Amino acid sequence: MIVEGPSDRGFVKALLGKLGGRVEARVAVMNGYRPDKAARIVEAYHHKIDLAIVLLDKHCNPEERIAGMAEAIRGRVSEEARRKLRIIPVSRAIEAWALADPDALRSICGEARFTGNPEELHDPAKELRRELARCGKLYVKTPEWGRVLGEKVDPQRASRASRSLREFLEALEDP
Repeated sequence: MIVEGPSDRGFVKALLGKLGGRVEARVAVMNGYRPDKAARIVEAYHHKIDLAIVLLDKHCNPEERIAGMAEAIRGRVSEEARRKLRIIPVSRAIEAWALADPDALRSICGEARFTGNPEELHDPAKELRRELARCGKLYVKTPEWGRVLGEKVDPQRASRASRSLREFLEALEDP
């Protein structure tokens, strides 16, 4: 599994831990949009794995840029590696997955005011920061906060409100 940054890694590792040991995974970090690095990681490990998932945060990027990045990764790996590769665009940012489960925010803050569609937000990290600030918490994109959020999110509940999380979970179930 390859993610964009360290906070994403903390979140995904914690989320995978909630799947009851059904998934054994390593989570690598691209450190930003680095299709070349993602491709090198996939190519290095494809012979040892059943599935390689690359999560690409959309942020403010147009669909064409995300599609171009996905093609850049696919174009840099062998045919054998390509057969095991799934690239999943995350709607804006992985923080949308945390916002998709209001109970996760309630467990941290005691309340959750966000009720919209997290995948329609322009900046899910900003909304999450605002949500946590209401209860006196300072959200900074760190591996620790990613882990805390991933531990609190119920993947099944959140996947009902997040298409990209649902796609991620389905990929894990059917490599």
